[in-house]
Amino acid sequence: MAQDPQLFENTWYLQELTVDNITYLAPSNNEISEIPANFYVPNEGEEFNTSICNTASGSNIVYENANLSFPDGLGITLIECDLAVNFNFEMLYFQDFFFDNGTSPFAYEILTAGTNKTLVLTAQDGDQAMYGDRLLAMEDFEEASVPIYPNPVTDKLNLHTTTTTIKHISIFNLQGHQVLEQQFHQDHYTIDVSGLPSGIYFLKAENDAGQFIIRRFIKK
Repeated sequence: MAQDPQLFENTWYLQELTVDNITYLAPSNNEISEIPANFYVPNEGEEFNTSICNTASGSNIVYENANLSFPDGLGITLIECDLAVNFNFEMLYFQDFFFDNGTSPFAYEILTAGTNKTLVLTAQDGDQAMYGDRLLAMEDFEEASVPIYPNPVTDKLNLHTTTTTIKHISIFNLQGHQVLEQQFHQDHYTIDVSGLPSGIYFLKAENDAGQFIIRRFIKK
């Protein structure tokens, strides 16, 4: 049995979930503000839990090299989400990602960028959950003004910052489905959103240190 001790030293917060090659942004709203996951040092009690509206938990985790598995499966509470977006995300996270993979091992990797850590769980079918050791909006990145304009936007969305370098931008719709992504290495960024249907979207901008912020915009 071998584990990376960093697993147990942090509460991990789900940031993105990829199921069947579609990436979803973890929801944050007035019903749920975060999706934590905790691993506990193996003992005779609970060794893992993660929560949205419901909580899935398990014990007797088997660690082997860079893999972990739940030979006894996971248990789950039975609480109904009030918001459809949370209910739908629970189905993706609990059913498609965890339960459909059963007792098969999940590969795990902990990445470090500056002071930030990222935990990546990868199921055998290729589905993937990405967690950070803190919530999405980093205070030091948030303090650096990162305006997006125009908002509402028709075709070209601009983002500007002089205090950090943004390397990756993702855009998600209200259902949390990633609809656009782009790589950058500069301080002024233009994203063509003309092909997106009218509606409300969220832009996620990540800098070189692995920190990121979320901006909301309206596509006309």
